[in-house]
Amino acid sequence: MLFVYAVSIKCVVIKCVVIILLVFRSTLLLAQVSLDELRANIEKAKNEEDYAVMLCTQLEKTDLNIEQQGYYGLYKSILAEHVYSPIKKLGHFNEGKNRLELLIQNNQQNLELRYIRLILQLKAPSFLGYNGSIGKDKTYILRYLESNRKELGEIQFKRIVSFLKTETSLTNQEQQDLEKTISGK
Repeated sequence: MLFVYAVSIKCVVIKCVVIILLVFRSTLLLAQVSLDELRANIEKAKNEEDYAVMLCTQLEKTDLNIEQQGYYGLYKSILAEHVYSPIKKLGHFNEGKNRLELLIQNNQQNLELRYIRLILQLKAPSFLGYNGSIGKDKTYILRYLESNRKELGEIQFKRIVSFLKTETSLTNQEQQDLEKTISGK
């Protein structure tokens, strides 16, 4: 009798542990990924396949605002860097690119989406031919960066400025305009 009682308690404890683990796991999967995390971890996703996959999995399962959807498109494209099959590479890249293009088509005035597309176009292999909006995105960002400064927050503002300075070719006039934007004049 005591043996049956001990086995019964053991089964109840195991069931409770399994339920707790399942709830904890689903909570982790459904955890909202912050916009700040998406903004800050592009390089990490490029370098760490597990992180990129985990992030895309989380993003697939949550409601996203417009900017988060844009970063989701970028991160889907980044997955292409972590697969070997050319067909899968192209599939990931195109899925992310198409998501981003649709978002921009419906939100043309969104500076952050333009910034995300600029990142993707500058990092995409040239043979893909995904470079048709580099000039207009760079011009748009330079033109409206100051008026979006507060909305972006100082960290993202500085991240965009740094990207423009290091990853794009700026004319002398664009450099001067960017310096005025930085100083707030």
